[in-house]
Amino acid sequence: MSTIVLDSNVLLATVLPDEPLTQQAKTAVAAWVDTSTQIIAPRLFRAELVAVIRKAVYQKRISHTQGKGFLLLLLESPVTFVDDDELLLSAYELAAQFNLPRAYDAQYLALAQRFDVPFWTADQRLFNSISEEFGLIRWLGNF
Repeated sequence: MSTIVLDSNVLLATVLPDEPLTQQAKTAVAAWVDTSTQIIAPRLFRAELVAVIRKAVYQKRISHTQGKGFLLLLLESPVTFVDDDELLLSAYELAAQFNLPRAYDAQYLALAQRFDVPFWTADQRLFNSISEEFGLIRWLGNF
């Protein structure tokens, strides 16, 4: 079985119709589910789902009812979560290495590095800034 690290922005793009790369996200997630790919993410993934869905409701991009439905759907996704001190320490070091202002994205990088598996993201800016030095990152636009 293959394994990937998945950025929350990829899963969010499957339900938020105005997100860029929505079709690629739906295609990619369906392919990973169809091939029984193990999807892993840091525990903060869940908080990011809630935050982005709530922001979309606040911005009136979706209704409160839609947001709740999307959130319930996303929380049922087959994602295995990792949360330990070593992950946080590794994320801190990677954030320093890549001069990232926060260590959120670095938690995904640390997981990809730990398991030596691809990290899929819809964040083109992150991809462009580190892809030459961090070969495990993949941009959803290239799926």
